[in-house]
This record gives sequence, C-alpha cells and structure tokens, in this order.
Amino acid sequence: MAYFTNVRWTQVTVGKPFSEFQVEWEYDLTIPDYIGLYNVESGAPKLLKSMSTNNGRVVSAIVSLPSGYSGTVAICSINVPDFGKQFEFTERYCYFSEVDVHEPDMQPLGEDACDIPPSILSVDPFRGGLLVKWNNLSNYDFFDLEITTRGGQTSIIEGIKSQSYQVQGVKEAGTYTFRVKGFKEPWSPFFSGCSSEYSAFLDEKMPDGLVYQDPRLSELSHLSAVAPDSTHMNVFIIGDDGIPRTSFWNESPWSMWYIMMGYNSSGQPETEFYPETPIESIAINQNRILVFAVDATQSMRVSTLRPTDIPTGVWRDISMEMVFPKNCHIGVTSRSANYVDIFAVGNDGQLYVAWLDNATKDLVFWKGWVPMGGPQFPPGAPVAALSRSPHRMNVAAVSQDGIVKLRWWNGYWDNWEDLHGARFLPGSHLSFVARSSDHIDLFGIDENGQLQNNHWNGGWSGWQVLPSPPLPLTPGASLSAVSRKLEHVEVFYMDQHKRLWSTWFYDGWNGAFQVPSNGYLPEFHPHVSAISRNNRQMDVFGINAEQNNDRVWSTWFSGGKGDWSKTFFPV
Repeated sequence: MAYFTNVRWTQVTVGKPFSEFQVEWEYDLTIPDYIGLYNVESGAPKLLKSMSTNNGRVVSAIVSLPSGYSGTVAICSINVPDFGKQFEFTERYCYFSEVDVHEPDMQPLGEDACDIPPSILSVDPFRGGLLVKWNNLSNYDFFDLEITTRGGQTSIIEGIKSQSYQVQGVKEAGTYTFRVKGFKEPWSPFFSGCSSEYSAFLDEKMPDGLVYQDPRLSELSHLSAVAPDSTHMNVFIIGDDGIPRTSFWNESPWSMWYIMMGYNSSGQPETEFYPETPIESIAINQNRILVFAVDATQSMRVSTLRPTDIPTGVWRDISMEMVFPKNCHIGVTSRSANYVDIFAVGNDGQLYVAWLDNATKDLVFWKGWVPMGGPQFPPGAPVAALSRSPHRMNVAAVSQDGIVKLRWWNGYWDNWEDLHGARFLPGSHLSFVARSSDHIDLFGIDENGQLQNNHWNGGWSGWQVLPSPPLPLTPGASLSAVSRKLEHVEVFYMDQHKRLWSTWFYDGWNGAFQVPSNGYLPEFHPHVSAISRNNRQMDVFGINAEQNNDRVWSTWFSGGKGDWSKTFFPV
C-alpha cells in the first residue's frame, strides 16, 4: 500500500448546507490504483470522492463537507488486488486528519432587501399533505420553509426555488406553525434572510387522504429504478391508490415518498392513474429524469424532474390523439442526452414508437406515434428496448404466437426478426443489457419456467437455458439485467418461494444463487428492478410480499468490498 505525506485539507468556500475543501497530498511510496476521500462519521466512513490514478499522479481534489461538521476525514489508497477484501480503515491504508467546517457568516440582507419579507398566503389540505403558498415581492432567489408541529418538533426544508411546497407526512390534527425565509444569492454573506410566520389549524376530522402514507403495493405493482450518476438513485411506483410516487438517494438515507401529482383549486388531481399502472423511467443525463405512464383516460403521459428535486406533479400528454390500453407497459431508451425513443403496444396489437430529438431543452415536440407493422402482440404487452451506441437501437417483445420478435435501428428500421428456439407466454417480460457496444444479451423466462438467454455479437447465438433455482420459475415473470463493467452481466428474478435470485456471467455463465442476507430475508412480489451506478456497485429493488409490509425493499453489491451487503432494507 502507498502511504501519504503532507496531507492538507483547506476550506476554500463557506456555504450551507455544504462547504468545499481543497485536499492536497504527496506520495511516500508507490502510487496506488485508486484513491478514496472519506468523511469518517463516528467511525462509519462515508465516501466523498474516489479517483483512479491510471492517468497519472493525482495530487489534489475538491470535496464537499456538511456545514458545521467537526471530525475525522481520511485519504485512503487501494490497489486492484485488494478490491475483493474487506476494506480496513487503518493507518496501513489511510492518512487521517481532523477538520472543522466554518459556518457561513450571519450577516443581514440589508434594509432594502427586507422591506417586504416573504409572506405565507395559504396552507391548504390536499391529498397526501398540505400545500403551502407564499409571495415573493422582494424577488428572493430561494427560500427555507420551517415547520413546527403541535408537539413542538421542527423540520426545515432548504433551498426551495418556487413559491409553494407540498408538505407531506402530516399525520395528526392540531395547530402547525410555518415560517418562510427568503434569501438572495449567494449563500454567504447573506445568510440570515428575512422571514414571516403563519399558523394553521387542522381540524380533527381531516379530509380523506390527508394523512400521508407510504405507497400501498401488491403483486400487480410495478416499479422502476434509475441511477443518473454514481451518487444518485431514484425509484418510481404507482400504488393501489393510483398515485405515482418517487423516493431518491444521494449518498444519504432514502428520502420520503414524494407524491408526483398536481392538484387543482378544488383539490382534485390534475392527472389520474389506474391502481398499479406500469411506470417506466430513464435518466437522459445526470440532471434530468423522464418518467412515463398511461393515465386513466388512456393517454400517454411524461413527467420530468431532477434527481433530488421535489416533483412538480406535472404530467404532459404526449398521446398525439392515440389511445393506449389500460395498464400499458412502456419500453424506453436514450441514444444520447438529446434523443429519447419510447415504445408501446396499442389496442390493435401493433408496436408503436414515438421519439424526441431535443430532450435536453424541449419536452413538447414529440414525434410519432408510428406503427412498426409486422407481428401481433397482446395489447399493452411488455417491451424491451436498448441503445448500445448513438446509432444503434434494438426493441423486442413476445408476440401472440409465443416467439420473441425483434427489430433493430441503424439510421433506419430493419425488418422484423424471429428469435426461434424457445417459446414464451405471449406478452412475457424480457430484459435487454449491453455488456459492450458490440455485445448484447436478451433474457426471458420461457413457458416451462426456464431462464433463457440469447446474445448477439455480430449475430444471434440462439437461446440457451441458464442456471436457475431448483424449482421452475414463473413463466413470463419480471426479470432485470445489468452490466456493471465490460463483459460482466447479472440478471435478477424471483423464485417460486418469492426469494430474490441472480445468475451471472464472467468468463462463462456461473451458477444461480440466492441473494444473501445475514438477517431479515423478505419475500417478494414478482416485479424486480436492478441498476448499476458504476463498475463496482449494483442495487436491486423489489416489492415485499408479506402482509402489512408491502413496501419497496432493496439490497446492494459493492465490488470495492467484494460482496453483497447481506442486508435488506425498506426504501
């Protein structure tokens, strides 16, 4: 292992909720393969930044630490042979330092800016919580909203850019105090802001739906997970109340489940969905996620959000006069940050495609829907879509005759191709993954409950049965494949005992294994979603099937530690 000398952590910006540090160091011995910078919180290290030294001698970095933090930080070295070992935070690996993060200066905004503080206009019940609105007569750049419950507990939502906020988690009647504080950019030195208070009394007889609850789910529920980058994850779901919700992770505990629903002045939702409607999402870059679902009027809808933003609840209609089946599945892929293609099987059994060619700037001018002709599919059937390069796309689904039908795009759509050699239930789930730009895999569970794989590397290999649990799997059931690094593939699915399993490829297909746990081991409903945030980490999500515990649960794999977490936890 390499040792570090002359390590310096220098605070270069003062802000809230984070300040930036310039970290500098020198090498005492050989240069390691990777360097990790950590915040050691009460002995539980939290990765701030990791860097590869393959491109040369890295001697400095910029990292962020929470405002007001006082404690231990570390710079650690890791060599490739040690990736599979349990990482030890010892002086053999790391250089430890103590830092104190300066708080922002508490200087007033000035008399002119405080002439008209922001004032709360109303606090109105809506389905799932309270809608707080305020004015902005002094043109503040952002706001903090402080909420004090009847029991005296206070919470603060920071950095709100709009003039309203949907407060969720309201579970009791009584008097609540709201305080909104306006700020001018930058954070420092104008940090004290100007504020006003407003109190609202919630009647004991609260309207139906006012009490916020986690989504209620069932074996019919579908979930979708995305990772915009290595430090963010988002999960989307539509529960048995027909309300779309999302939760996000950004190297901190998972957020609450935010409602993705807008409400009109009468308290009615602006867009309604059937319970357990399939939902699909894609991150077109690290700052924008698109979410798709078919609403109760059978119109295709899209909503957009940033990874850690509170959702607006705006769902844009992109049906272009087409009517979609109830509970329609959606396939989506992005060839680049500007291009998005979505696929769905219509009421006539044809596969349709629509696309957007300026997605980073515009979500209005969708083109399509264009019928792709050829085979007949069950209306609303699952569709698998994949882009392996800016000029390559594949789309596949199981037709009414039980054969996988596939088309590919290379500037134009080629003819339909039948992938013979295995039979599936019509409308079975399929999962695509690209292990490289010229090597893709397609997975499904056939009519006999066997896990099947067909891979393309210049031509299709033909179907082969992969290792799977002793008992047959559920024909046509959900499965999710990921490739976290070159020529490495994992596919996840549920067995008949509702346990999470995986089969993986590296230098050949390896045996199936049940994803482990050292403690509580959930039973899952069929739907599964897996993502890879970088070449060493995977996260898998499922819906707990146990009574009164039907929430989204997750576990993860970290290649840096060389093993599964052996822990399942609710999102």
